[in-house]
Amino acid sequence: MPAIKLHPFVLIEENELSWSFARSSGPGGQHVNKTSSKALLEWCYEKSSIDPRLKQKLRDRTPPCHRITDGIKVSSDEFRSQRRNMDACLKKLKNIVASALFENKKRKKTKPTRASKERRISDKKRKSDRKAQRRVKFND
Repeated sequence: MPAIKLHPFVLIEENELSWSFARSSGPGGQHVNKTSSKALLEWCYEKSSIDPRLKQKLRDRTPPCHRITDGIKVSSDEFRSQRRNMDACLKKLKNIVASALFENKKRKKTKPTRASKERRISDKKRKSDRKAQRRVKFND
């Protein structure tokens, strides 16, 4: 069985995916009423052979709308072809996994440079002078 690469770190066997098909509400005219072109994909990552740390990340970061007890469900009915809808489901699954495993860069604390402090002060002074010129001056 061929393996499917969902992410650079996530490689799963094809038998871990559960496919089902249904009548589509998408394009196809009257033909839609006769064929099951909508693809439904379920991947139970809890029962998968992936690393337990990745499972935990998926559990924590997968959006609740995609979250079923131990897996992810996606569907596609945007195409007339069952095969293209299957490919679209795989693409959606890859995007979900990629977004769940994405790590934000840690922010490095930095101090403002001396030049940037001086620019800020001089800009404040310039703005203050401009506003001071607008004020009416009374002579006592």
